[in-house]
Amino acid sequence: MKSDENKFKFQKAIGLVLLIPSSVVLLFGLIGGIFSTDGLNIILGTLLISGTPLIFGAILYFNAKKKLLFNESIKYEKTVLNAATKNSGILNIALLSQETSLSLNESKKILDEFTIKGYCTVEVNDNGVVEYYFTSMLKE
Repeated sequence: MKSDENKFKFQKAIGLVLLIPSSVVLLFGLIGGIFSTDGLNIILGTLLISGTPLIFGAILYFNAKKKLLFNESIKYEKTVLNAATKNSGILNIALLSQETSLSLNESKKILDEFTIKGYCTVEVNDNGVVEYYFTSMLKE
């Protein structure tokens, strides 16, 4: 998993290396074409020179970014499920934050996403604390 993450980070960096200079060349070519008497040829030439690396860089960058976000969400899912298992299937925001490296805001966001997806239910206990019940993990 760590090697995949490094691979995607490398692809994202290569995408940026291709994307940024190509964008600059394209921008200057378009500006030069606008103010030139032979503008159409300059614009077409610039598109031919910078278009391929620009497109390839964008594809690399955005695909790698999407895969990194997906891997991160899987990591958080496992973290939350491990904490729920450890606490007999009942979590609250503070408890999840205390037992993981997640902040309170991140814990709330992730637990709310779990609720929306139907992985847990939400109830308020007698003390007014919002608790998330993972019914498949509840211990009798």
